[in-house]
Amino acid sequence: MSDAFPKAKIRVRLDGGFASPEVLEFLDCEPKVEYLVNMAANAVLKRKAEAAMKQARRASKISGQTEHVYGECRYATKKTWPWKRRLIYKAEVVRAATRNRRTTHVSWSPT
Repeated sequence: MSDAFPKAKIRVRLDGGFASPEVLEFLDCEPKVEYLVNMAANAVLKRKAEAAMKQARRASKISGQTEHVYGECRYATKKTWPWKRRLIYKAEVVRAATRNRRTTHVSWSPT
């Protein structure tokens, strides 16, 4: 591909189940590959997104609609990542007519 399309970049999007150290290391070593991996939140990541979640809840309460707030932080797992990666997160409050309850969650992707 690099001969036919020398300026092309490959974008890879993976589910969190593929966020193993080996896969991330491989992707990190590929110079023309950009990747996004949807990751499960943990207590540390939830704390980092706490202000964004408050903002999304406040906006949703005012608008009565689904609201999203995006942000980023630096994060490394304690044992498996050799350095901090940039994580992009989405703090979201979902309001849908078909649901009786409001759901809130945070999504994470390293870049």
